[in-house]
Amino acid sequence: MSYYGIKWRINGHRVGYCHRFGDAYHVVFERCFEENTLEAVENIDWTNVEITEVRPGENPCILPAGYAFVVQDITYEKSSNAFVVVLAVGKQYWGDVTPYQAQIAELTAASAAKDNELSEKNALIAEKEQQIAQKDSKIAEMADAEQAAKILLGEAD
Repeated sequence: MSYYGIKWRINGHRVGYCHRFGDAYHVVFERCFEENTLEAVENIDWTNVEITEVRPGENPCILPAGYAFVVQDITYEKSSNAFVVVLAVGKQYWGDVTPYQAQIAELTAASAAKDNELSEKNALIAEKEQQIAQKDSKIAEMADAEQAAKILLGEAD
């Protein structure tokens, strides 16, 4: 006889109760149901949890949809003749990230294009600085030549 009744099926196992304590989830599998043997409960794939409501319209199961869990402990509760599985979140489901991946690809491409443009402009600036240095050198040579001419003509101070 069931103490909690059947509220959900988790990966095909009838579940009577599920609650949360802090970061841990406690799931109660009553032994009065033939699929809820210790071996079967230990073999539940908590990385791919499928929750089915047995009584639609009642409180939904509090286990977050799409999450993967890690079993922390399995205990036997004599008063209700049930196994209590203590779960921790193993991997959170963040939803469909495909649109964000496309946006990231676009931004990465735009960033690469800007980096390329910046490199080209830096090369152009370096070329212009070299041209300026050459012209400054010519001006200095011309100033020296003008000074030399003044000396030769006797116009120097």
